[in-house]
Amino acid sequence: MGFWIAVAFALAFMVQQIYYRGRSEGWYLYPALGLKLFGGLAFTAIYSFHYGSGDTLFYFSEAQWLSQEIIQRPSALFDLLNTGSEDYSVAYVELLSKFDNPTTVLLIKICAVFNLLSYNSIWGTTALFASCSTFGLWCMFRVFDNVFPGHRWQMAFSVFMIPSVFFWGSGIMKDTMMIACLGFALAGFYFSFIKRKSFFLAPLLLLGSLYAMAHVKIYILFALLPSFFIWFTLHYWMKSRRWSTRVFYLIVGSIFLAPVLLLSFALFGKSAGLMLVDQFVVATRYQLWHEVIAGANNSYYNLGEIEISFFGILKKVPAAINVALFRPYITEIRAPIMVPSFFESAIFFLLTLFVVLRSGIFRSMKIVLSHPALLGFLFFLLSFAFITGFTSFNFGALARYKIPMLPFFAAILFIIYSKAKAIKIAKKRRMY
Repeated sequence: MGFWIAVAFALAFMVQQIYYRGRSEGWYLYPALGLKLFGGLAFTAIYSFHYGSGDTLFYFSEAQWLSQEIIQRPSALFDLLNTGSEDYSVAYVELLSKFDNPTTVLLIKICAVFNLLSYNSIWGTTALFASCSTFGLWCMFRVFDNVFPGHRWQMAFSVFMIPSVFFWGSGIMKDTMMIACLGFALAGFYFSFIKRKSFFLAPLLLLGSLYAMAHVKIYILFALLPSFFIWFTLHYWMKSRRWSTRVFYLIVGSIFLAPVLLLSFALFGKSAGLMLVDQFVVATRYQLWHEVIAGANNSYYNLGEIEISFFGILKKVPAAINVALFRPYITEIRAPIMVPSFFESAIFFLLTLFVVLRSGIFRSMKIVLSHPALLGFLFFLLSFAFITGFTSFNFGALARYKIPMLPFFAAILFIIYSKAKAIKIAKKRRMY
């Protein structure tokens, strides 16, 4: 473990010296990496010594079997990478046939490769997961810092310092992979289509990240890709004063979005719409069961009576967004593990109330509508909150599933408050 932590900080030092030498933003990399490593090791320690079970221990233990196979027969590494969960004709049938979900197999494969580097140490493998996630979030921070100049520490706080993000998003979990991919995808999109600065690395980051998200948690793309479309289209719409140019960029944005959607969703052999409907039907059935299975000692929640139809689901949009952003309430705490989630949600609620009251509802809306990136981020936040709030079924799962939206939530609040404050100061100066 110590070796890979040292390697992670050495790589951070090299990145800081090569790309950010003499620039203040580079120094945020060290505390960011430290927080992620602390979160990952704390997460592993709690599940190893307190619970003694959980997904992270399951992934690691199953990956150990594959790691041993690779050590005994190095050529097995290439077989492993090319074997899917549906392929029962290979030597790994004992492991891979256990799972219907190919995303579980994918994570076990990655964990097995990391186990080779950590000598089958769960602590070393956790450090590798946390380090990879750090560099994905660093890409997210660089985008936030570029898009909202003059708010560096606020953006660093939004990306790196939210407890849920550096705790749930640093262990041997799918969530760790996905928040890293989200950061890479955001950077790939921004530097390819908005900044137009990188024409090789950025598109690779974008496509690779979208591919990974499509294989592991495709619902992230339902929120992310439309937000990219909004950001791209409005960015060039506002830059041009000619209607012909604006229409051109609208068409270009649509052309960009369509093949990416088709490429991502075609990987699964069924349309995205059917996948989304299937997920919502399953979620609705779970919600309907909650009145039966809910008890005094569990963390299940429900959204009330749900009609299995388009309009029935549409009626639950506000409730689903509310549960993802601001619940559990203090009256819903039924286990010690829910206490941190309550405090974090309560703080976000109070900050949202503070920003809206101090900035004003109409001024806040005007600020969001005047900034393409802010509007795209808000769309991602609300749509992702709806999806996770409607499909998570319990507060324990929700605490993990919602972490990709929390950096966007915090950044939006910071920027609205800062810009509203600047508007008020400018008005006062004009008065005098």
